[in-house]
Amino acid sequence: KTTSALTEDFSGGATGLVKFLEKVTLVMDRLLFPINHKLNVLSYTIVGIMSLPIVCDVLARILTKKSLPGVIEIEEFMLIAVVFLGLAQVEANKENIRIELLFSRLPKWMQHVLDSFIYLSTMFLFATVSWQTVLQMSKKIGITSTALGIPISIFIGVAALGLALLTLTLVRNFLHIAMDLLRCGKRPYLLIIIAICIGIFMLPFYVKALTLKMAGLTLGALGVLLLFVLMLFGMPIGFAMALVGYLGLLLARRNPTAAFGMMGIAPYYSTASYILAVVPLFILMGELALYSGISNDVFDTAYKWLGRLPGGLAMSAVAGCAGFAAVCGDSMATAVTMGTVALPEMKKKNYHPSLATGCLAAGGTLGILIPPSVGFIFYAIITEESVGKLFVAGIVPGILLALLFMGTIYLYARRNPEKVPRGGSIYFERKDPVFKGYYRNAGLICPYFRGNSGRVFQSH
Repeated sequence: KTTSALTEDFSGGATGLVKFLEKVTLVMDRLLFPINHKLNVLSYTIVGIMSLPIVCDVLARILTKKSLPGVIEIEEFMLIAVVFLGLAQVEANKENIRIELLFSRLPKWMQHVLDSFIYLSTMFLFATVSWQTVLQMSKKIGITSTALGIPISIFIGVAALGLALLTLTLVRNFLHIAMDLLRCGKRPYLLIIIAICIGIFMLPFYVKALTLKMAGLTLGALGVLLLFVLMLFGMPIGFAMALVGYLGLLLARRNPTAAFGMMGIAPYYSTASYILAVVPLFILMGELALYSGISNDVFDTAYKWLGRLPGGLAMSAVAGCAGFAAVCGDSMATAVTMGTVALPEMKKKNYHPSLATGCLAAGGTLGILIPPSVGFIFYAIITEESVGKLFVAGIVPGILLALLFMGTIYLYARRNPEKVPRGGSIYFERKDPVFKGYYRNAGLICPYFRGNSGRVFQSH
């Protein structure tokens, strides 16, 4: 009877806690969702107008041989708003990039346990970052930008606001997962996760007392190992990098003040980069190409020229990836976009699933090489190389890689005809009109390359 009574008390307490958490999450949903949605719309709107100052600057240099003052600062401030005003909505929609190779194979309750660790640990992390950013904002009051004299504390405050909303969204997500764990009787696991996260974020208070000292190489190797473990168990890639960086900085410096100071200045100064401002613009160009139908036209053109060959549909998918990469600059967006166009067609033609998905995954990597490439932009920032030179250097390797992919598909199709059905013949007179897809693509690409090669779009 005593055991039965204890069980009833435990289950009753858990039920009462779940009801309380339901009320809390309901209030948070009513407060957060409208704010996150409106700020996300504002973020999208700013992306849409980010190109206007650059266009005006280019026209001014063409007509007057002088640059407009403050364009670089305007773009940097806009980028701050774009990044941080959209953070919370991305997390609310659970759209952060994560690796689900191992995570998706785990039982549902174990996924909830891991999600509870992810949400709770990152909640503590971004709460700390947002608070440190607020402190940095207070220190920068009165400091203005060089060209326009705009107080930079305003945009540090924008970063702090975005991080605070992200933290609240993570709290809301954690409460939802906690309710699921309580309902299925996994309360001990939840308590263990809470204890682990508290231990991690108490580290600044006892890091100086640790007697264990590691060489920099050992610490770096352990950090990389922890990063891969976190990503394999489903933590979003950006969150995993931030958490490992925080822990690594604490253990390397043994000085929490330095670590907290870095966390406060990193959100603003790492994001306010004029070179990074081209990233949302390239992605915007890819979105315009997608919704205007250019991606469909590019694939259709490639198929009408290559479809009659062995593996022609798969080769067309690779050619389409190459064409779309030239207007998008992002590998994942290229693979996903062409996948929505080409994968249904390959399924209809009874292509082997491994070949269909493999050629799209390989074709997506062309976005790294074929300019404009977001990867080249980040590489140029790290190595301080010329972005334009890197773009030009990627053209020939990108084309060669596309041809190698297509040649491999052709040879595979010749050796395994049962897995790769041959397409029908296309009459020549039907081929010329469908060049409109590449004409439209060239209309986006050629002005870009001509402007850079002629230094029309460059400030020096």
